[in-house]
Amino acid sequence: MPIMKTMKSICVLVLLSGLLLGGRSMAQEAAGDRQYERLAYARAIPKYLKAADRGKGDADLYTRLGLSYQATGNTIEAEKWFAKALQTSGVADSVWYQYGRTMMSNGKWEAAVVPLQEFLNRKPGNVLGRRALNAAQNYEQFMQDSAMVRV
Repeated sequence: MPIMKTMKSICVLVLLSGLLLGGRSMAQEAAGDRQYERLAYARAIPKYLKAADRGKGDADLYTRLGLSYQATGNTIEAEKWFAKALQTSGVADSVWYQYGRTMMSNGKWEAAVVPLQEFLNRKPGNVLGRRALNAAQNYEQFMQDSAMVRV
């Protein structure tokens, strides 16, 4: 009989530790959300990263990470997190657009055509999506014209 009590105790401890660790990642995500809502993107990023590192990430968390990195000017990391968001279920259509635009910011004009086209397949009448796709498909012309402008 003592073995059964020990086994029950171990099971209870394992369950409780799992709940505590899961709760900590949810708390980190909630703390990140508070910073994100205040437009404090640089402060939200570490909180979101802690939640994502604990394996509790979903499309919304990865999207907010991408948007936070984009808002802080780190388009390399933004691209990474938008791509990760697109690998999950339940992702918003707008993430396809954000991913394509971020790829364009990183100089990946030709590769940006794929997510932008997917966005337009989902939102056919979107003017910004159409313009972004046009720019990605005609980036060589865009680059030629931009040489004429001095900033």
